[in-house]
Amino acid sequence: MPITKPQLVFAASFLLLVGAIASFGFRPIIGDEIWAATSVNGNPLDVIVFTLRWDLHPPIYYSALDVWALFGTSDFWLRLSSAFTHAAVVMIAFKFALKRENLTAAVIVALIVFSLPLLLTYSASLRMYALISLLSLGIYCLTEAHITATDESRLKWVLCLGVLLANAHATGILFVFFHFCYGCFGLFPDRRRLFRWAVLNFSIAVLALPAIGNSMIRSADHAAQPSFVEIFGLVPLLFSSIPGLNVVITLAALALLFAHKPNRMIGVCYLLLPLLVFAAISYAVKPMWLERNFVFALPILGIAKLNVPAMTKLVVIAVLAAANFVHWIKLSTNDTHGAAFEQVVDYLNEEAAQSAKAICVISADPLHTFWSLQRYLNRKNWGNPTQTQPPLTERWINIAQNSPQFVVQTLKLGDYPNFTESEHQIISSGDTDRCDAADIDDVFVVGAKPYADSADVVFENSNFVIHKR
Repeated sequence: MPITKPQLVFAASFLLLVGAIASFGFRPIIGDEIWAATSVNGNPLDVIVFTLRWDLHPPIYYSALDVWALFGTSDFWLRLSSAFTHAAVVMIAFKFALKRENLTAAVIVALIVFSLPLLLTYSASLRMYALISLLSLGIYCLTEAHITATDESRLKWVLCLGVLLANAHATGILFVFFHFCYGCFGLFPDRRRLFRWAVLNFSIAVLALPAIGNSMIRSADHAAQPSFVEIFGLVPLLFSSIPGLNVVITLAALALLFAHKPNRMIGVCYLLLPLLVFAAISYAVKPMWLERNFVFALPILGIAKLNVPAMTKLVVIAVLAAANFVHWIKLSTNDTHGAAFEQVVDYLNEEAAQSAKAICVISADPLHTFWSLQRYLNRKNWGNPTQTQPPLTERWINIAQNSPQFVVQTLKLGDYPNFTESEHQIISSGDTDRCDAADIDDVFVVGAKPYADSADVVFENSNFVIHKR
């Protein structure tokens, strides 16, 4: 079948979006992103074990990235997975608006979805949020089509995407819940279809029980209980990153969202309800207030139909999209944390080159910094992270002591080394006796600036400190 001109334009636009994102925002993989880059060093089963051991979130994203990594594990290629996913979100939003209205409306929607600050932030980040926005938008489009259709052939696809979404994030089942609420409003008062919709979503919840249980027994130290000001102060951050204008832009967006009747249920189910639910759970159950938890709703808010003259919308949205994109580029290129880590690696490489023997590098952070040092000081594919792992915490020691042997073996809770060794260096997660051997010339301890305090500091920058032991 011959390729049509619209298909060529669509494909070219998609590749252009990926390229635009990929041109900026690439930096050393550190912080929470190193989880993903490290997880793909093992086999598919190791990815799941790695996630269960060291992450709060279910393994869907890491398993998907593991498939992507079959074709490469460089920084650029791994981050390109998020750029590719974000571009897919934009193009799905474009096609949805094109089918609903016209080309002008589709371009406007694509500009909005492309440039929403949080979506842009994670478009070049090794985190699951671009995937979450893709799955969420897919469920919304299927739900919208299901509401207006007489057949129920789309329900099986809602089930598939719903299970993936529920297992893509620690709070994934809540994302599904908001879609469930939207479907209930749309299907009301058809009791037969409402019942099937409820059964479908109950099935998703049952299949998400392991993820729900995992998130209940674990906690994120960076999650918070929001104040009243923080709850409503989050809304501007969802729509604009332009200092000084975000409040005005947000008020305009909210007015357009709730003044136009077809958009009201979108505003209720994907903005007001999530704000209330996440705040309520943060106070009544456990802290979980994070701005990135709202990424799932952003592409849906972005495709809401704006009841404004077309050309006015196009000009205003194009200007705002360009401003958001330029601001994102500025933030990406001014990443001091990534530059600070590069300086750490350069310093340690120089020390290793000048040393007559091997040097030992001890990471004060048993996870983040240890894995990043392995990736950049050792090599990108430095080894299976379940075979060289940080020392067991007290919690995991208790689990190992009270679990059957097959659980201990499956979760890799045995006696594994906490360091790797090469000709010129040892890289260790915390202390190891290997660093006290006679063939070691110098021992360096790398820590985050707030936590490393020693009179033997030999290197210091804005984010890291190195001292010689």
